[in-house]
Amino acid sequence: MRVLVTGASGFLGAHVVRSLLRAGDEVRALVREDRPRNHIRKLGVEFCEGDLLDDGLAERACEGIDAVLHCASLISYWARQRKQLRAVNVDGTMRLLHAANAAGVGRFVHVSSAATVGATRSGEVLDEATAWIPEEALSEYAATKREGEQRVLAAAWGGLPALVINPSLILGPRLDGLPPSPLVVGIQRGRLPWVPPGGVSVTDVTDVADTAVRALRQGRAGQRYLLAGHNVTWAQLYESIAENADGRVPRKKLGPKRLSWLRLQAGAKDTLRLSRPPFTAELYRSYGTYSWFTSQKAEHELDYEVRPLVRIVRHAIRREAP
Repeated sequence: MRVLVTGASGFLGAHVVRSLLRAGDEVRALVREDRPRNHIRKLGVEFCEGDLLDDGLAERACEGIDAVLHCASLISYWARQRKQLRAVNVDGTMRLLHAANAAGVGRFVHVSSAATVGATRSGEVLDEATAWIPEEALSEYAATKREGEQRVLAAAWGGLPALVINPSLILGPRLDGLPPSPLVVGIQRGRLPWVPPGGVSVTDVTDVADTAVRALRQGRAGQRYLLAGHNVTWAQLYESIAENADGRVPRKKLGPKRLSWLRLQAGAKDTLRLSRPPFTAELYRSYGTYSWFTSQKAEHELDYEVRPLVRIVRHAIRREAP
């Protein structure tokens, strides 16, 4: 197939491009003008340059395309960026959906996030059928990604063969040569201030990218698929990274009183427009929650598999091949 990949130069997008080429597909890579691209140029792709919010770009990008894999998004946990989040994650997705439908694209896979499923304070494992409660959204990012995927599912109901994949926290090496996630780097260098309470589901970038490519052929239109991984506490994840990356786990742990004070302080700063990432009110709101999920549906329908946690960590720090 000729596949349009949006966000093709990004962390996940670049791995998706590589997986598509390995599967024998042709790739048209949509990248913004200010983004580096040599790491995917050498893979052998056709470039389409611009921003999805530019008039007419989505239509040009979809010309002659068989399928779309929509990886582009804005990730931010700062409520001050709600306007930008909505523009990219909702309006940009809508423009691409309209263009894909007009061009007669035969397949549309939207990369959303497990954050659109929710989180709990009890450690309950969630699935695609979990009820979404807008008032309990932990961030503007989660809310806009949820709205974006709802537009995709509405388009599927209207006849566009579209589906959604929802990755959890993704670790892995960057193909552009930049360091891995700030979490890994922070633990390697011993610079993180504390271990947050709560838990997260961890998966590997190659496993997600390969499954996204299979979703083009195997996924059912109108469906959501959680691509989660190992449900661990933040303390367990920090320890695994420190052990395999020769790093150090922070000694401080956030108790309820300390966390309440940080939330109050961050909220006050946000009201005064003084807050700045990464220490924002939305970040502290997520502490103490458990983003734990099951990927049983994707395992059965998309042949999704997740490597052991130790291999995910070692892959992220380039001590293990893909």
